Amino acid sequence: MRTIFITLLLFCAATSSIAQNSKIKVYFTRPVDNTISAVADGIHVSNMDDTICAYINKAQQTLDMAIYDNTSSKIVSCINAAYQRGVRVRYITSSASLNTALSGLNAGINKLVRSSYVDIMHNKFTLIDVGSATNSYVLSGSMNYTSGNMFEDPNNFIIIQDQALVQAYTTEFEEMWGSSTAMYDLNNSKFGDAKSDNTPHSFNINGTSVNLYFSPSDGTTAHIESAINSCNADFYFAMFTFNQNDLGDATIALKNSGKIVKGIMENIDYLGSEYPGFISAGVDVLSHNTIAGSFHHKYGLVDPNNISSDPLVIAGSHNWTNSAETDYDENTLIIHDAYIANQYYEEFMTRYNEIITGINTKNSVEKTLRIISNPVHEYLTWNFPEALFLYMSDVSGRKINIESKASYGQSLDVRSLPKGVYFAYFQMGNSHQVLKVVKM
Repeated sequence: MRTIFITLLLFCAATSSIAQNSKIKVYFTRPVDNTISAVADGIHVSNMDDTICAYINKAQQTLDMAIYDNTSSKIVSCINAAYQRGVRVRYITSSASLNTALSGLNAGINKLVRSSYVDIMHNKFTLIDVGSATNSYVLSGSMNYTSGNMFEDPNNFIIIQDQALVQAYTTEFEEMWGSSTAMYDLNNSKFGDAKSDNTPHSFNINGTSVNLYFSPSDGTTAHIESAINSCNADFYFAMFTFNQNDLGDATIALKNSGKIVKGIMENIDYLGSEYPGFISAGVDVLSHNTIAGSFHHKYGLVDPNNISSDPLVIAGSHNWTNSAETDYDENTLIIHDAYIANQYYEEFMTRYNEIITGINTKNSVEKTLRIISNPVHEYLTWNFPEALFLYMSDVSGRKINIESKASYGQSLDVRSLPKGVYFAYFQMGNSHQVLKVVKM
């Protein structure tokens, strides 16, 4: 019997008050089930190379790129076009990476390679027009510019329009570049632990608080741990590689304190992986190895279902590993925003459900149960064309003594339930659907 978790967020305040920040856009490389959250829709982009090119094409003055892998001839063509129209282009990569497309890079574009096969330049960020207040963009996230990462593997991609943030990224870029000019300076170029903590870390982007940290100079793990420890209700992590003990311990501590904790990992057998410890501690963590594609995400979500708390997203290029903390060049964004947290939550639960069912989500999501009454006051009302059996539980899993045979347009009297968070379980044949409900 398979169980599909579908969370409809029935917040005590009007969800319309949670507005999308026009300066911050988030995209995902795999389809997202938009029935999971009532607050925000995660956006799947099938042609991510076109999106990257659209932003590169916006560049009028400067284009700085620190990209670990690039196999996209289309993106390289867009970089060349920017250079040919007079944009100053600078490019940093790593000798340990896959860069087949860079053979087509215009010979006039200066390219700096971190020449180490052990300690790598692992960033995936692009900076556009640092000198412009209105046309300055950061493109970041977990996604390399490869066909696998853009079209097959689960990844997230963040676009932020904010000059102060672009300036901070540019400071980091030029520390690696070794100069502020079009040509790098190998004598001043710094990578890894040679870099210093020399950028601002706090930004207000159109009303959203955003923190920025670079590795290994900024003690990023401690800031991630602090964000995890701020959790009041629920925590989710989606991680390609996770072997950082402090963050693993913080995750287990949340679970032991009664918080909802769920995780997905790809490299469960990696040296020092936290996966066995999570399993032993009873953490709800799933291996992505049964699903096609490499689960390349590096994000955490704190309290996406608790808007009275501080919903936030931890994202960027930084796997939760010791190498990312002490050796690799990485960037991490912590975005304090309920709307964005719910976009990521939809993506997380879509991937989680794929593993549970063994079925990849397609662009056309199957018909799912929909709650009509939102939020719930007296009657829980849903709409589904086939009969379902319903029971409810509290957050601890204790079954509530309310059950009903369900049919199209069925309503359930929940007036006797105290205010709080519950889960409603619906069954249709061999399939289960579980909806989160907030009783007012």
